[in-house]
Amino acid sequence: MNIQFGTYLKIPQHVFDKDLYLLVIRKVGGNTYQNIRDVTVKNTYINEIFNPVANTTYSAKIGLMYVSDYGYAAGPNAWAIALSVYNNSTATSNNWMYMGLYDWTITRRSDTTNFAYFVDLTGYVLGSAVDGYSGV
Repeated sequence: MNIQFGTYLKIPQHVFDKDLYLLVIRKVGGNTYQNIRDVTVKNTYINEIFNPVANTTYSAKIGLMYVSDYGYAAGPNAWAIALSVYNNSTATSNNWMYMGLYDWTITRRSDTTNFAYFVDLTGYVLGSAVDGYSGV
């Protein structure tokens, strides 16, 4: 967010202080469709953080959400649902991260070189090329 826009919204100046945010190491080794989308949120988290395909990390102060962050943002009654079917009211009606927009995640799809996961308009978790028409 730029400072001028922040002033317009009356956001305190200290929010823009780069020293306010911690540097976080994120695991971005990725995993397959079957190990991210087709399993419950708990297993998605395990496959993103503890069992990624590659031991790749990325350091940043602010970053995109993991797929499992989106999954856990729904109520506990949705945690037993596979993320491949998260486009239903059980998963989206009480998910504070679901905005009804396209939202990219930091989780990459490891079985395709240039794909990452995103949440689509309906809450469905998909993978798409990051360098195509829907890319970042």
